[in-house]
Amino acid sequence: MSCWLLHILIISSSSHLSIKSTRKKLTSASEHRTGHVFYKKSIGLSSSKPLSFSTHFVCALVPRPGYEGGHGIAFVVSHSMDFSHAQPNRYLGVFNTSTIVSPSSHVLAVELDTIWNPEFSDIDNNHVGIDVNSPV
Repeated sequence: MSCWLLHILIISSSSHLSIKSTRKKLTSASEHRTGHVFYKKSIGLSSSKPLSFSTHFVCALVPRPGYEGGHGIAFVVSHSMDFSHAQPNRYLGVFNTSTIVSPSSHVLAVELDTIWNPEFSDIDNNHVGIDVNSPV
């Protein structure tokens, strides 16, 4: 049985995440920043059996007046908490230029994307994407 970690990654110039009626500030007001919140316990995943889980969340991605805002938010399942090589902005703090061609990344991300990136085949600037090992 593999141990995987459920990550909640917030990407914006001033993002907040509500958890149990508390407010978490994950990034500063500076540009090109990412913030990470990790679920405290790993989730045991068996490579031979399907896993079903559900989640519920409410969020609003609202940029400051006069600003375009960040690239969105990603909910990630990964075998590692090490995102030190991940890049901000269009890579959502999860991927980088080398992981977009690496099938060994072992990352599943559900992204709420707020910026159109045609190089990743985004359909528009307001969509939900499922990323397996890559934002492409």
